Amino acid sequence: NLDWSTERTLWQDAVQKAPGRARPAYNLAKHHHRKIGALDQAVQLYERSFFLQAPLPKYSKSLSLNGIAGIYYLKKDYHKVIEFCRKALEIYPGFQNARYNIMIAYLGLKAWEEASGQLDFLIEKFPADWFYSYMKGVVLIRLGEPKKALPYFQDALKRKHDELRVIVHIGKALSLMGHPDRAEWFFY
Repeated sequence: NLDWSTERTLWQDAVQKAPGRARPAYNLAKHHHRKIGALDQAVQLYERSFFLQAPLPKYSKSLSLNGIAGIYYLKKDYHKVIEFCRKALEIYPGFQNARYNIMIAYLGLKAWEEASGQLDFLIEKFPADWFYSYMKGVVLIRLGEPKKALPYFQDALKRKHDELRVIVHIGKALSLMGHPDRAEWFFY
């Protein structure tokens, strides 16, 4: 069946066969967004999927808004990323990806305090995720707080003991704290 020959043709066929369903339109939008870089078409499809039927309507609408935010991220329009992710969170407050994308947008804006606040929320809601502790440490380094960053890096290292980025940042925090002798071990 030629409709199944590529991801694009699969989702185009699904959109034609189920024009009132959100998932095929969303997945075709995601394909345009990530695989072929057709961002304008992707936005149109994300917008379309927002209004279509889905088994989990709030989640589906939030996915569509988050997809649009992802396109704005590629365009480096971080304020729009935040705007669309906040809309997604209004509809579906527990949407982890939207919260993460707000944090990433704040990093793009070099709004360290705001990124830190988003990370506090993510760490509280998803405490098992090492990456949020790591990123909190990175943000605290940017804020000139290496002593506060160190426990976050140590927490991340407990969860992901072989992650080189965490190890290097522990060394960086120690160096910034005035302990180059202790930091040296983490750099080698």
